[in-house]
Amino acid sequence: MSSILQALAYHPNAVGSLSQFFQSVGQTLPSPLLMPSTTWVFYLSDEIFAIPTPILVTIDARSTTIRNIERAAERSAETWKAHFAALAHHHFVSLGMASDRGLGLVAGSQAACAMALWVADSFHELQDLFALLDHWERKAYAAMHKADDAARTFAHATSEANLPKRLQQYDTAHDAGEQAVTLYDHLDVLLPLRREAFHVCSPQGQLRTQEHVRSELLRLFAMMGALDCTALPPILQPIGKPIDAL
Repeated sequence: MSSILQALAYHPNAVGSLSQFFQSVGQTLPSPLLMPSTTWVFYLSDEIFAIPTPILVTIDARSTTIRNIERAAERSAETWKAHFAALAHHHFVSLGMASDRGLGLVAGSQAACAMALWVADSFHELQDLFALLDHWERKAYAAMHKADDAARTFAHATSEANLPKRLQQYDTAHDAGEQAVTLYDHLDVLLPLRREAFHVCSPQGQLRTQEHVRSELLRLFAMMGALDCTALPPILQPIGKPIDAL
């Protein structure tokens, strides 16, 4: 941040003066955790790590103005329960939480807010599919380069006796490239449909129900599962089991 401000010729721009400036500004702002009355919130919660201390982070999804960030010795259910109890002490009543399936996080939230809703966030649930898409994209490019190399080798053949062999090599590389590109293209088309399934309304403006979203996801997962690849079933199977949480 200091480097950016220096490049823009803004002042103050030194690390020390910036720290002092932010501290003085922070002291004049009211704490978002000092609420005079009850506030209903829906949390986005997660754990991050720093050398290698766990840091518990909770944000109010409604306004993102409530950020509770604290270092912890560990990330057990009791630690998260105390985290949410501290928020409740400051008059924040949880309607629910979206998070990954961290055992301590989910158990701690449910212990502190027994009646609150919990849903799995789609990013954590489906990130393996996007990682597979990146992998397939790299494989498709590699296969296309291999097919190009085989075509050049065939075109520069100097011996007629080698033509059948080199033609076979090109056909094999070309077919492998076509298969890799097709596999990538199909998954690349299906994944954005997964994102659209989570929208509140359909493209026609109709409000999506939970059952509607569930049926769309099951149909998309079935279409993905039909792709000719052994890498997809191990990813789709654990996602499909807790689909109602999504």
